[in-house]
Amino acid sequence: MVGREVRCFFDALIANPRIAPVSAIRQMSRAQKLAKEYGYERVVSACARANQVGAQTIDSLDSILKREIDLRPLESSNQHAAKPVVHKNVRGAAAYSGEK
Repeated sequence: MVGREVRCFFDALIANPRIAPVSAIRQMSRAQKLAKEYGYERVVSACARANQVGAQTIDSLDSILKREIDLRPLESSNQHAAKPVVHKNVRGAAAYSGEK
């Protein structure tokens, strides 16, 4: 039985127009090898992390596992939200709508 995170990851991989169907099948085979090497639980957590950050390739999944990124807590996106830049050279929406 495949977990929800794994299925979501592979659904995104298959839907990715940059990946040919034959390549997607090869990548799924590689995922089985990663599960043997790292264990099923790690692959599930790596798929969850990949889904959170929008990664859609086995190379990304492999990188997450090698660097043990799946074992680290995901940083809150609120911590990294940038404040708007206020500067005389920064134009707002009005500059593109024809307004002055």
